[in-house]
Amino acid sequence: MRRPPTRHQVTLRHGEIWHGHFANKRKDGTLYEDEATISPVRDAAGKIVNYVAVKRDVTREVQLEAQFRQAQKMESFGQLAGGVAHDFNNILAVIQLQAGLLKAEAGLRPAQLELAREIEKADERAAGLTRQLLLFSRKQTMQPRNLELKEILQNMTKMLERTLGAQFPIPDPIQVGEGTADHPGRSGDDGPGAA
Repeated sequence: MRRPPTRHQVTLRHGEIWHGHFANKRKDGTLYEDEATISPVRDAAGKIVNYVAVKRDVTREVQLEAQFRQAQKMESFGQLAGGVAHDFNNILAVIQLQAGLLKAEAGLRPAQLELAREIEKADERAAGLTRQLLLFSRKQTMQPRNLELKEILQNMTKMLERTLGAQFPIPDPIQVGEGTADHPGRSGDDGPGAA
């Protein structure tokens, strides 16, 4: 089955000049892009007898244009991230203030005081994420820091226990982690069907 003619073939068959881009392959197999102008060559009677093509390798220019478009997208994303971070910081300031006022309230039970502390901790973590967004939007380098994984896991466990309730018991992630740390060389070869 014959393929339908391409746009440049239709243009040339009508005796018109075609301008455009081609994707080509070099002898070594690498792809490159040509910008081309193909014109019909006519005899004295006006009949098309041949075509002449002027081509120029524009691979590098096309790559630079793509990089520039990507940089523009990242710039737009950075501006958006900065705007979201500023708005989010305003919300977090209110949460932090309310948690502080709640903690200062007289007559709180210990469980309620602990909840207020958890709100403050969550607010601090969210503020850290907001700082990272602001750094990204300003194209500043983020400073790596060590995380207290045990504390993070314990906080997440508490939050999940409150959210899911008693019907979904959450195992202690520290004990689970310690149990798997005893067997660092295991690769699953003592699983079902192993000899």
